[in-house]
Amino acid sequence: MPGTIRALVNEFLANLPAPHVGPREWDALLATLTRTLGDARRINPAYVLDLLHQTQVEVDRSLGGLPLDLRGQVHASSPEAAAESLLAMSAAYAKARQSADVVRAEDIRRAVRQAKDRLRLTLRRTNLRPETRQAKEALLEWFLVWLENPLVFPAWLDAQHTRTGPDA
Repeated sequence: MPGTIRALVNEFLANLPAPHVGPREWDALLATLTRTLGDARRINPAYVLDLLHQTQVEVDRSLGGLPLDLRGQVHASSPEAAAESLLAMSAAYAKARQSADVVRAEDIRRAVRQAKDRLRLTLRRTNLRPETRQAKEALLEWFLVWLENPLVFPAWLDAQHTRTGPDA
């Protein structure tokens, strides 16, 4: 038994000379996973990236890596958590734009985009209860609105709450 992808990623990271994954390390990691697991189709690069984001290892931006302080900051577990985290991301995005920090603004957008992608994966599950699916689909709309215009999102969310109530 070769082990889980998570265990193999952790083992690979433990053997890195520096806590950083760049293109060379990424290719080596995927090659190690393919060689060990034997079936490349089982290896989802987005899942591997998500596993890397759960560590304190820096991942190169060119690979989709996020700065350590943005990891795990965008939530879709409930409307309240989504609203709080997306509003915080809007404020951080506005601050980055105001200070002309284009790299930081793009990192923030990427954090929201990756959370949206995880939410879409959740919606692909066939065993979601109908009410859970409906709630997650509504949250997906929030993420799409945020990505369309992060600076307008707070006003849009306020209008949504005014129109339908905070739990809609």
